[in-house]
Amino acid sequence: MSHYNKIVVACDGSDAGTQALNQALKLVQDYSSSLVIVTVTPPPQADFHESVTTDLVALVKKQGETFLKTAGEIAKQENIEPLLCLEEGEIHEQIIAVAERENSDLIVMGRRGMTGLERILMGSETNNIIGHFNGKVLVIPKEGEIKWETIVIATDGSAFSDAAIDEAIKLAKDHGSVLKVLSVSDVSEEYEAQATGLTGRMIDKTSLYLETLKDEIEKEGVQAEIFVKSGQPYEEIIDFAEENKAGLIVMGSHGRTGLKRLFMGSVTSRVIGHTKCPVMVVKVG
Repeated sequence: MSHYNKIVVACDGSDAGTQALNQALKLVQDYSSSLVIVTVTPPPQADFHESVTTDLVALVKKQGETFLKTAGEIAKQENIEPLLCLEEGEIHEQIIAVAERENSDLIVMGRRGMTGLERILMGSETNNIIGHFNGKVLVIPKEGEIKWETIVIATDGSAFSDAAIDEAIKLAKDHGSVLKVLSVSDVSEEYEAQATGLTGRMIDKTSLYLETLKDEIEKEGVQAEIFVKSGQPYEEIIDFAEENKAGLIVMGSHGRTGLKRLFMGSVTSRVIGHTKCPVMVVKVG
């Protein structure tokens, strides 16, 4: 298999970063990929005295070198020789720059534990990388582990979902996974009151779409099951993945610019912020 030729993983010495590395190593072994490990240290603070800044920069750099060395040793224990990159600057910018420089289309990163607003906004660095990187991003919760038996693909019938479906099919082919395709109809009580039966009609329409999609997936030699739910999409997706013991959720996201990149506010971002399952984000445009 050569689905991913080169994988970039971000390591920061945290438990989440270490778990991301562990999962990236599994992918490297599965796909005989090259591995790039990147650690980013923040830029100097302009408002500090020069002598203080110099000492802090040296301390932070040394800490980054330690994180990177440890990550490299973990990889070598698995007989993987990684390229180690220690960068300085804005975290998301440097990680993306390394991925682009190395011609990688997959970034793997950990998701720290988050509460409240952080869960909604998904964490600024994760959000920024997904918003600005043109490849795929695999987000690993602190205790998340990729398992291939069952892959959940969440679709809304858009072009963004189509790209995610294509990726999920490739993964399912590679690993003999069952692909569980979920679509969630989100109709508010207000809309339902104004248009009686709207939820039912939407579910019927979605079911027809999923039946066609199921046929297309099975023509690719992949076992597929389809499901339609109604409710809050991100909650339904998370609950469904947990109930079905999914080892991976695959979702689409569209390209954004400006502030929209920073505040995705999407179902995808909310799923990443709350789920215990690894999430692969596939972007269009």
